[in-house]
Amino acid sequence: MKVYSDPNKYNNTSTVVTLGMFDGVHLGHKQLLSKVVTTARNIDARSVVVTFWPHPRLVLGKDAEDLKFITTLDEKIALLEKEGIDDLILLPFNLELAALSAKEFIEQVLMAKFGMQHLIMGYNHRFGKDRIDDYSVYQSIANENQFGISKVEAVKVGSVNVSSTVVRNAIETGDVVLAKALLSYTFSLTGNVVSGQQLGRTIGFPTANIEPNDSHKIIPQTGVYACKLLVKGNKYDGMLNVGIKPTVSSKTKQTIEVHIFNFSDDIYSEEVVIEFVDRVRNEQKFESVDALKAQLKIDEQTVKKLLS
Repeated sequence: MKVYSDPNKYNNTSTVVTLGMFDGVHLGHKQLLSKVVTTARNIDARSVVVTFWPHPRLVLGKDAEDLKFITTLDEKIALLEKEGIDDLILLPFNLELAALSAKEFIEQVLMAKFGMQHLIMGYNHRFGKDRIDDYSVYQSIANENQFGISKVEAVKVGSVNVSSTVVRNAIETGDVVLAKALLSYTFSLTGNVVSGQQLGRTIGFPTANIEPNDSHKIIPQTGVYACKLLVKGNKYDGMLNVGIKPTVSSKTKQTIEVHIFNFSDDIYSEEVVIEFVDRVRNEQKFESVDALKAQLKIDEQTVKKLLS
């Protein structure tokens, strides 16, 4: 897959395009992307994903501080490439683009700059300053401009339409098992190992303190999790705590700390990937450090059973 961070350098004249943020590249996205790839092959065209970067909310200042992503840009690129997309165009979002109607955006950008012959839309996709949600309007624009258009219907898991919002809600509530079902892969977080208070060493559970690489990356709800940790090319089992460690610390800053089973290497400053496998329990304050240690031993056995 070719990635174009400068759209002006894109020069293909026959493309099948889909447009969106594709946060998470979940099951619904995968069905849409499969349609893009198949349609492109059928008409001997390039399969193209157009996404905005930076996120429009960061540019428009719409609750930008609350913006949380399932996937970072690097994670998104890797996931899109797995779906067989030929070209990814990172379209810089600005106020000039924000002022375009859907029709203007199609004609001036997708057709004039990216050679679009066919547009594939998700069942609930809207774009342009007018945010048209009537698919027949997009069909009329297609007829007027003589390009093909298709709509892909929702993918359901149980009774739920899969969407980035539903995935984010699952992660925010700690239901990483549901998130995996919606995504078709285990939710993960990449970060660097930084120095912590080293309190875990004093109670027999040394931990690596993880600082996420992206401040907009969504963090699962506080609690104890079964996890996998990828470090230095190897994968290890571990248990992880997201929270403020109320039994041993008076600080209120949330931390992400992982105790890696059967591991003693020094990994300070290393980049690691954490895969959230399952949530074990809520974070809680214990009456004593000994009570905490006793619970951690129980958690360790629970986590090992989940990961076995």
